[in-house]
Amino acid sequence: MQTLKKKNFADSITKYRIGSISKSLTSVGLGLLFERKTIEPNSIVENYVPYANSKLSKLTIKELASHTSGIRNYSSCLCFPIWEFYNNNQYNSIKQSVLIFNNDDLIFEPSTDFNYSTYNYTLLSGIIEGATNLDYLEFMKTNVFEPLN
Repeated sequence: MQTLKKKNFADSITKYRIGSISKSLTSVGLGLLFERKTIEPNSIVENYVPYANSKLSKLTIKELASHTSGIRNYSSCLCFPIWEFYNNNQYNSIKQSVLIFNNDDLIFEPSTDFNYSTYNYTLLSGIIEGATNLDYLEFMKTNVFEPLN
């Protein structure tokens, strides 16, 4: 009987969680859409994300991308921040991801303060889907990753 040897090194097939690197990747996708004039920095969420609540729907792309939207981050939640911070659930859609914070109050009036929030970029990925009529991952694959080879 053959036993599997434990691999003690990373190689070309090692998979890692990319965490906040996905924000910079999303920014590349947004940059392409700005360049193509598909979206504008002052465009609002409701133009692209029909499932966003009334508070989120009036936010601009610029506010989301610059973390001045007023959307909380998971560490700001008084309900169960530990669960959100360590959440490893895989969501099947951007819409499912947005539902985590969709009905929360904003923590400040948009454009009046700064609060780093992963959820800004969750909503920006929904904007990419709405603006392109493509699944976020498909858009990124065909417009960012494949051209970079």
